[in-house]
Amino acid sequence: EYSLGITQNFTESFEAKGGAVTITEAYNAGDVDYRAQLTKIKDFGDYDALMIPANYKEVGLTAVQARAMGIDCPFIGVDAWAMQDLFEIAGEELKGGVFPTAMDLTDEGLKDFNEWFKKEWDMDPGSVGTDAYFASDIFMLIKHVIEEKGEATPEAIREGLENAKDVQVLTSVITIDPKTHNPIRTASIMQVGDGEFIKIDEYRFE
Repeated sequence: EYSLGITQNFTESFEAKGGAVTITEAYNAGDVDYRAQLTKIKDFGDYDALMIPANYKEVGLTAVQARAMGIDCPFIGVDAWAMQDLFEIAGEELKGGVFPTAMDLTDEGLKDFNEWFKKEWDMDPGSVGTDAYFASDIFMLIKHVIEEKGEATPEAIREGLENAKDVQVLTSVITIDPKTHNPIRTASIMQVGDGEFIKIDEYRFE
């Protein structure tokens, strides 16, 4: 559902801005061989980039197989790429690929959190993608609301969250839209480099 939802949203948004999704191929959960789909894409030929809305394991395998078949176009991805294990699977084949994520993976302000997390759990927080960072954001936001309201009742927390404005959490400054309950925050465009992610742009989305 994750990949299907992103594919639909990306297609609608991209085409609304004048782009064209010229070919779409699907796979089944658990597949590790994507050469049949990649062959169709390669033979079709009319494309400038390959959008891969999948998790890091599938992305890494797809990139390796695509490059081996001579597909040399740029890769575009999603926030599920943000896993350190991606580099081990994809090697050099995904280098240059870009993807958005709702945080700056290179932020020096994360250093203390990273060190604490490694000491506490004996693992890099990046090994679970962005989950550890966003979980911290949630707890920091709730803590802010409770302190601001002076009470921890469900009603107070709900009202506080709905009206949260410019709250500094671990990864961003967050405002909650009271009508949609969607967070307004900063997002980053990341690029896959040599064993590391590189921030190439930033924007504030609402």
